[in-house]
Amino acid sequence: MFIQYLNPISSSFLNFSKIIFKLITIILIISYQNNATQSIFSCPLNPTSISGIPGVFPDYGPAGGIGEVCGDGSFIHYWTCCENYPFECCFNLQTWAIVLLAMLVVIFFVIILCFVGKYLISRQREEEIE
Repeated sequence: MFIQYLNPISSSFLNFSKIIFKLITIILIISYQNNATQSIFSCPLNPTSISGIPGVFPDYGPAGGIGEVCGDGSFIHYWTCCENYPFECCFNLQTWAIVLLAMLVVIFFVIILCFVGKYLISRQREEEIE
């Protein structure tokens, strides 16, 4: 019933909004899972934080380190050592990506509120005509 009040441009925009919403949802789910992830690359323990402990190598010489190195990441994400377990790498989004996603979510909800408002106003006008 709601769709019949929209013109064809608005209905195509509504379909576009649904696709954008699904993409944003997937990205937010991925970004929310900021737990340690097993990957090819892991994180080394900082040798300066364990200096003075007997039997621990202070560098990553031929004997190797305590952990492995994280991946490079991309323009939208990066890897850091996890705070709760320094041998694992944690996935993080760049700050600008988080801000952009938050703005898209706000814009999406404003668009939805506009469509609901348009529907309620048109419904009220129909009731006044009858």
